[in-house]
Amino acid sequence: MELKQSTIGEILDSEKEMVLRGAERFGAYFINANEMNNLLNHFVKSVDPYLYFFAIFLSHIKKHHTLALFSATRLHHVQAGMNMRQVLEASSWAAYAIAHTEMEKFYEDDENGMMVIPEKLKDAKNSWLAINFPDGSKVLKNYIKHVGSTTAHANLFHTMQNFKFNFENGRFESPFFDYEDDFYVKTDLWWIANVGYGAMDLFYGINKKLNTIVFSDDFVPRLLELKRKNDLLKLEMMQSTRFRNIPKSKK
Repeated sequence: MELKQSTIGEILDSEKEMVLRGAERFGAYFINANEMNNLLNHFVKSVDPYLYFFAIFLSHIKKHHTLALFSATRLHHVQAGMNMRQVLEASSWAAYAIAHTEMEKFYEDDENGMMVIPEKLKDAKNSWLAINFPDGSKVLKNYIKHVGSTTAHANLFHTMQNFKFNFENGRFESPFFDYEDDFYVKTDLWWIANVGYGAMDLFYGINKKLNTIVFSDDFVPRLLELKRKNDLLKLEMMQSTRFRNIPKSKK
């Protein structure tokens, strides 16, 4: 599709069209990510009133998961990664908040009465997750580390996704949108769906012991079906020539 991006109006029109044509452009990868996002926005029917902090973090997760889906589809790879970092970190706190409701577990007031979150609170949260839910904790930690070493900071690789030198006319080109690459966009969409699944699965596992969250009636079968489709998409990607040609990291 032709992306017009000379004015703000053209950019907005192009972004709208890209999202609305997501299924047409990226097929099952967009559909799976979109359906996982839809489930993430509706999988909780109710929570106990004192799960105030869980509700706060869940709201943040929903927002940034949706923004990540939009960003990937609108050819903003770096923005998608930054949104997903918010999702991952908020998921860690939300999981912790299912079992911990005390205010002092989440923030402190400094001498000026301002809210602060000291490292000791983050460490306590991470330690609790690692001890009680090691599998979910490990996945979150690895994904956060990955984002921290890639899209969370400016680097040459990502800046080149929307910059090149046109040798024919001797000019630099720096479009607003990334140059479209189906492999990278589909990889982003797969990852967005996979993280959404992981977060909901972790919340469900923690709640089993506490029973403070009421999930939607069809939550479990929908989640499992979307995970099945997501696994098939992962297998498809791993069998592609692009994936096989990615250099393996040295230990």
